[in-house]
Amino acid sequence: MIYRTHIAFAIAPILMIESAIDVMSIPIELLFYLSIAIGSISPDLDEEGSRLSKVFPLFPMIYDLLDIKHRGVTHQLIFVFILVVLFFSILHLNNADFVSNIIFYGLALGYFMHLPGDMLTKGGINNFYYPVSKAKGILLPRAFRFYTHSKEELLFLYFLYFVIFLQVAYRILLWVSYE
Repeated sequence: MIYRTHIAFAIAPILMIESAIDVMSIPIELLFYLSIAIGSISPDLDEEGSRLSKVFPLFPMIYDLLDIKHRGVTHQLIFVFILVVLFFSILHLNNADFVSNIIFYGLALGYFMHLPGDMLTKGGINNFYYPVSKAKGILLPRAFRFYTHSKEELLFLYFLYFVIFLQVAYRILLWVSYE
């Protein structure tokens, strides 16, 4: 899945949920969604050609030295669990403020949403359930999944853009009606 689809796939459902509860101010919301966007592409730091690895080229070099392959350990459920527990512990041991928590939760949600996004591709995620199972992580039968950079992925991306547009338009209309 390309980075734009990962970002849209992470933001669209969270935007729908957050729109229903509407508890954050606009600057905090923007920070939250920026954190989700960054989190949604961060598992691909293990791929040298990814958008984020071009910004942080040290990570792919480290992964290469450690012989970590794309969609390897950074895409396993156990890694996500360990990462979330580690950062959650750091935040709470340091009595993190509200903004730090918003950033963390955005990054964690984005990271987590990356995984079902990759499960929609033909390749899925090998060893997703490691160490419990070596089964591939997939969401749909192969016939309903798509190849990365395919026309089907592009159609899916446009659908996600449309969902996001509808949510943002709805929120703007609500905001204007309250003024």
